[in-house]
Amino acid sequence: MRCHFIWDEETQQKYLIPGCYGSIDREDLSCCTCKPYNQSLKQFEKVEYDKRVKELQGTIEYLQHELMKSVKIIEELKGIIPKGYA
Repeated sequence: MRCHFIWDEETQQKYLIPGCYGSIDREDLSCCTCKPYNQSLKQFEKVEYDKRVKELQGTIEYLQHELMKSVKIIEELKGIIPKGYA
């Protein structure tokens, strides 16, 4: 969500709704660090989706690597431990 003002009909005043830390303590959008809305919601969601997929693929690769290390250790231990004890 981007920083924006809302108008309160009851009090007849405008209030800043901050969307970033730059404008939290000020009633001024000049300190806003939000990215501009140059994307549609669908494009934004696609970018966020792609980022998340990339993160998850990295996690999957890491876990597969760890699994293969564990399998290798188990196979090595099977060769050391006599069959009756495993």
